[in-house]
Amino acid sequence: MSEVNFSLTKKNFRLLIEHVFIGNWVLNAAKVDREKSVDEFYNTILSIGKNYNLVEGIVYDEDHDEYELGEEKEKEIISKIEEYDDTTFWEELVSKLATRDAITKYGSNELCEMDQIERMKIIWDEEEKYNKEFEKNGIENLRLKRNKN
Repeated sequence: MSEVNFSLTKKNFRLLIEHVFIGNWVLNAAKVDREKSVDEFYNTILSIGKNYNLVEGIVYDEDHDEYELGEEKEKEIISKIEEYDDTTFWEELVSKLATRDAITKYGSNELCEMDQIERMKIIWDEEEKYNKEFEKNGIENLRLKRNKN
């Protein structure tokens, strides 16, 4: 296995830890079977940070033979993930509802046959309605309609 050597400032190493934490979170947080290579890489980066005193708050868990970020630093990074999740939640919700409504209005075939710019304008107009509603009321007026089967 070949190795790559490079140098980072302490500030950049702290950023690397943050990025690796976020990557690990995205790749493993919702999985039952975690990606071991991702966990191992994360552990390697944290061990370097701890062993070379580059980042405060990294702790070694002897029972699990792994390194962890301290609670305060972890909360700081998780708040950034939550901010991203919140933003993407609204963007995805608006996009899916707007696309659904455009298909309902025009039909899937007609919408697909439209010029891409025309189709996007229709969807953007639908998105604007939802953006205004959600900015004003959040999910307060959002209801599921039950089918009578």
